[in-house]
Amino acid sequence: MSELYVADTHALLWYMLEPHKLGLSAQRALQQVERGEVTLHIPVIVIAEAEMVIEKGRIRATRSQFETLLQKMIGSRNFRVARLELETALKATRFVQLKDIFDRLIVAEASSLNVPLITRDEEITASALVPIIW
Repeated sequence: MSELYVADTHALLWYMLEPHKLGLSAQRALQQVERGEVTLHIPVIVIAEAEMVIEKGRIRATRSQFETLLQKMIGSRNFRVARLELETALKATRFVQLKDIFDRLIVAEASSLNVPLITRDEEITASALVPIIW
């Protein structure tokens, strides 16, 4: 078992706001995080994309709701927000099989850490670039 998981944007949003949309394995992994058995690594790019998803109305939440929940999460030792590092950005440019720049950066983060990514994204899963939890 990994001591760290990376979450993609929808996994994080659904965990925070619509947990019934999470896959069974994703639910179990996030329960491990809640129990303090594992740390959830949240790339800062996930937060930026989450704000865009909310802005476009793709999930029922306000920015204020999201930011309040996010502050509670990052106040916990079980959650860690990570800056975008140059090495990660450069690594992301090699993942040409992924069309979306956010996906590339998130996958590059999980790949750099050599840990599983919590995602339902079919393109990321099909790429087999990192282990997937869903």
